[in-house]
Amino acid sequence: MSYSYDPSQIAAVTGSVSAVRWLLQDIDEYSRAVEDEEITATLAQFSAQPLPLRTYSAALAIAEALLIRYAAEVEFSTDKTTMKPEGRFNRWRQIVSQLRSVLGSDATVLYAGRYRSYDDPPPIA
Repeated sequence: MSYSYDPSQIAAVTGSVSAVRWLLQDIDEYSRAVEDEEITATLAQFSAQPLPLRTYSAALAIAEALLIRYAAEVEFSTDKTTMKPEGRFNRWRQIVSQLRSVLGSDATVLYAGRYRSYDDPPPIA
């Protein structure tokens, strides 16, 4: 797995890994939340969308996945250490909220081979 970040490529219209990293503020190599390959794969899922919508949609999909990941973490304590992951969860919840507000009704996810708006009714099982 790899990491890259180029500040000259952070504009959403570039559709670059760096643009997604910038939107997620996942720009520190040593504390990164996702790998380049995960970002590239997510961008590919939204390849039918025009730029910069593709970049924002990929960032939102990744942020939502990270929100789910960190929601499952629990608080624990040992002798001298306490782990409280709610700060990380709240950070990703805020990023998801910001990206959704930027995308508005254009917020989409890949669903059953087609793009589906968050405003669509849920599928019938």
